[in-house]
Amino acid sequence: MPRFGAATRRAGFNTSGPSASYLIYNPEHVTSYELGAKRTFALRGATGHVNLELYDAEFTGKQTSGTLVVNALNYSLITNAGSGHVRGLDFDADIRLFDRLNLNVLYSHTAGKTDSLVFNGLTQAGAPMAGISKDKVSATAEVDLMRSDSKGTISASGTYSYQSSFLGATSLAAVQASDPFGGRTPGYVLVDARIDWKSVGGSNIDLSAYVTNLLDSAAIQQINNLYNGLGYDTALYVPPRMIAGSVRFHF
Repeated sequence: MPRFGAATRRAGFNTSGPSASYLIYNPEHVTSYELGAKRTFALRGATGHVNLELYDAEFTGKQTSGTLVVNALNYSLITNAGSGHVRGLDFDADIRLFDRLNLNVLYSHTAGKTDSLVFNGLTQAGAPMAGISKDKVSATAEVDLMRSDSKGTISASGTYSYQSSFLGATSLAAVQASDPFGGRTPGYVLVDARIDWKSVGGSNIDLSAYVTNLLDSAAIQQINNLYNGLGYDTALYVPPRMIAGSVRFHF
């Protein structure tokens, strides 16, 4: 089903800047186009649905986050990047196999760049947009281990998720420092797992146990790029492995 839309993001103010001319940014205008398809199916004992959506958003006056260094001071600003676009696709599928195994897959691919970015006398045609992760994947498998009216239902599931790297902020400095991360937050993989026992022994009690970040990955979730101004970056890491459980009573 095709869709068309247009929107405007209002102008605003930066909290700081090297001069008054940097404190205001202008409205952003976007025209978007979307084309999607949905399909349900039943094939050799497997049932499910798939969704696919393609989109294209064309910007003028694109509001872009960036950093600017003036007299050794680092400023985080929002500026208008001229024209640009964000294009991509979203796909998801939910499939039931053998009456006990359920698979869910999500995938998104996004590409965005500025067609023209002029700021502080610096032109960066084709500069990538900040905050866009090119590829994201999530896959969950859930299997029913036991289904009984008298004993309850036990199921186990695992989730794999991946996110590719993304640019934290467009650098607006005329001279680039040799930031070892290149201003990008690295991609990372996370694995989660859980087990559920619903209606324990035919009762109104549900039990769950789960672990997040099963592999205890020391993945960086967000880099705050201060290298051009202060000579270092700061980072926010994903939470470490955590194991927990829950008990739920149904009245």
